[in-house]
Amino acid sequence: MEKIKECPFCGNKNIIVGTDTEIEGLDEGEGSGYYAVVCNILNKGCGASGGYRKLKEDAIKVWNKRII
Repeated sequence: MEKIKECPFCGNKNIIVGTDTEIEGLDEGEGSGYYAVVCNILNKGCGASGGYRKLKEDAIKVWNKRII
């Protein structure tokens, strides 16, 4: 699996990857199950997101290709 790069906006290295259920705090079965990479706002991040993708690997690839 591809290594996740730091946030292109704030430089935070505490980046999380999860499903919409995990990230948005939804009840089990309420989300789509799609994945997103998010700069962890709970750990000094800015909350930037690469958007949701069906596959975890695709979410990481999209995040890593982002430029400011």
